[in-house]
Amino acid sequence: MPKKNAPRPTEDLEGFDRRQVLKGFGALAVAAPAIACGASGAASGSGGVTGSGGIGTGGAVGSGGIGTGGIIGSGGVGGGGVHGTGGLVGSGGLVGSGGSSSGGAVGSGGVLGSGGKVGSGGTLGSGGAPGGSTGTGGKAEGSGGAAGASSSGGAQGAGGAGGATGMFDNVASCTLTPTDPAGEGPFFIHEDEVMNDISLIRSDAREDQEGIELQLNLRVLDTDGMCNTPVKNALVYVWHTNATGFYSGFNNQNPDMPYSGAAERTVENTDRFCRAIQVTNDQGVVSFKTIFPGWYNGRAIHIHFVALRPGSNAMTTGSGSYRNSMYMIFTTQMYFDEAFSRNIHEHNAPYTTRATGTNYNKYVKPETAVRPTATMNGNVAVGYLNILTSGAGCRRLGSTPSCPAT
Repeated sequence: MPKKNAPRPTEDLEGFDRRQVLKGFGALAVAAPAIACGASGAASGSGGVTGSGGIGTGGAVGSGGIGTGGIIGSGGVGGGGVHGTGGLVGSGGLVGSGGSSSGGAVGSGGVLGSGGKVGSGGTLGSGGAPGGSTGTGGKAEGSGGAAGASSSGGAQGAGGAGGATGMFDNVASCTLTPTDPAGEGPFFIHEDEVMNDISLIRSDAREDQEGIELQLNLRVLDTDGMCNTPVKNALVYVWHTNATGFYSGFNNQNPDMPYSGAAERTVENTDRFCRAIQVTNDQGVVSFKTIFPGWYNGRAIHIHFVALRPGSNAMTTGSGSYRNSMYMIFTTQMYFDEAFSRNIHEHNAPYTTRATGTNYNKYVKPETAVRPTATMNGNVAVGYLNILTSGAGCRRLGSTPSCPAT
């Protein structure tokens, strides 16, 4: 019987190189940000039309306000009406956001300022899946969220880190975030790599995995604009191991032994846990809900990051390849402070099963200074990280400043 946290066995995905099958395919369509109609408040207590608080919901009489749904998937600046509605301060928040991390007070954006679940207002204020679901912004069936929260359909699955760009550290020096010598590593899966696969464009990557929830918020800023300009509409991929050190999608892993497999691998099973893609909003922000990663022999605890321009395919070479300078923006990996990782691994199952020994004590230490500012909010880990890179450039391997067309 396979381990609960180990990858599932192969399910008819072997026999040919799917990267070759995809040659000529894989243009990744990115929906334009949803612009909500400003004709809400259609009926007493109604959230208005699509893009507002949903059908007949959204809070107290008169909620929904005028112009709810906001602009570009936001919770609505100036939207939300009055008293008990979407609110003003602490409501839907800034453009593309789901609130300034307000904790669900009357008129706020709901739980932690979010606009709801994936596909609606999103997690931590993200817009959920591309374009949201008929512009609803709440937790249940088109509702406006908690206490009449404002409700947008989201902007291409973006929506920001609880709308709280102020939670990110100030950029003290506009210096390029280092790439990682390992590049994407052998366990990257492109959105178009496997035909008839689930979409990885989602904010919640946990699936059924055990572990401490991690709310990861990333802001991509353009060094060409002195780090004052966000990198908008970039597809941000994140992926990492589960709590016991396994990557999804690949067989024959042993986290207790150094990795000795190929540098390039083709997907081998249908697991997709701890993988997600989101699109940066107008502030350059994406937010993910996942679990805190485990470790495996040979690598410190880390999370992979790749930012791509729309339209690439899963090939590793060729004009449409995601590695081509037309599509690749930046690749790196992020780590966590040792004390923070120890606190999670040494006090919580299932991490505790591997939180001892020489190898653990070695790989609980971060490899580089690319680290989110991480804190615990109860039993949830929350991280914020600025990613500084050239919005027009291409940075992928080691110290290489650019990557020419392939």
